[in-house]
Amino acid sequence: MELMNLEAYAIKSPARKLNPYIRVFLSVGALFIAVVANSPASSIYVFLFMLILILFFARIPSGVVFKLLVLPMSFVIPASLVIAFLQGEHAIFSLNAGFATIRIYREGVMTSVETLFRSLAGISSLYFLILTTTMSELFSILKSMRFPDFFIEISMMVYRFIFIFLEEMEIMVTATASRLGFSNFRSHLRSFGMLGSMLFIKTLEKGEKIQIAMESRCYDGKIPYLKLQFPPAGQIILLILILLSMTMVSMLYR
Repeated sequence: MELMNLEAYAIKSPARKLNPYIRVFLSVGALFIAVVANSPASSIYVFLFMLILILFFARIPSGVVFKLLVLPMSFVIPASLVIAFLQGEHAIFSLNAGFATIRIYREGVMTSVETLFRSLAGISSLYFLILTTTMSELFSILKSMRFPDFFIEISMMVYRFIFIFLEEMEIMVTATASRLGFSNFRSHLRSFGMLGSMLFIKTLEKGEKIQIAMESRCYDGKIPYLKLQFPPAGQIILLILILLSMTMVSMLYR
């Protein structure tokens, strides 16, 4: 899944008709509930609620959502399982492996399950924000919230350079593959080292060219951008009701 496709999904999503302030505060509110909740039930509720919004409100294809969830879950699940072996006092399983005794603790299992579903809830909340809100909308919201200009401009530059990095990497990988640079394990290692060094140099050169281009367009230290006009925020009552209901459920299952 290419990173630049996520911006395309956000642009085409029907959720863009909703005021971006609502989308941002809904995602942040759901993330906050997922972090402070102390029970797997409340985390599952937040995860399912945000997943339904992504699939049916934002109209993101289920295959895309599945691929996006696989990547973080590939290290969240193993990390959660390790907790079951390390935390607790009451063992529910014990195995003598000769050199060591492997134990699974009741408290560790509960913490492991809670960590897993809390991670799922937080990831789904952030994915809702990513898949429904463009970076231009997010920067405009940060500007309206009186965030420092240097913070916003640095964020914009970092966001831009991510795509420059990916573009240069794709070009170099394609060129290396066309010259049989990945034909065997030895050439694969050699090509990987060359790509790592050259990618850094190419990215620096591209950055210098961008700096020259900006200065030739009278760049004076501030990046001007169009102030976006958002739909009316009359849906704020709906947002409050949603967050209140999510909070009540999380407190009910605490």
